[in-house]
Amino acid sequence: MGTGRRLVLIRHAQAERETAVDKERRLDEQGREEASRAGRWLAGSGITPDLARVSGARRTRETWEAPRRPARLRGSEGCTVLVGSPQRVVGYRTGQPAG
Repeated sequence: MGTGRRLVLIRHAQAERETAVDKERRLDEQGREEASRAGRWLAGSGITPDLARVSGARRTRETWEAPRRPARLRGSEGCTVLVGSPQRVVGYRTGQPAG
């Protein structure tokens, strides 16, 4: 692989439909399998992230745990949630505003 950078975005896996507090929704059975599959893909891809930003939502933290373990990754949990176009997300990561 060259010296370029690669941005990998993984959305949270399938979560429970009904809970009193949205942030506390857990992965359902399908979501646990999806997260595990994402973990296997990441572990086999040869990509080792320098940084993982994981929101505070339970379903997102549970999704991150699946790739983190087999790939032996370290990450940080925070409240960074990026919403917008790919250009906006890349701009956030690189410090360059979307034009």
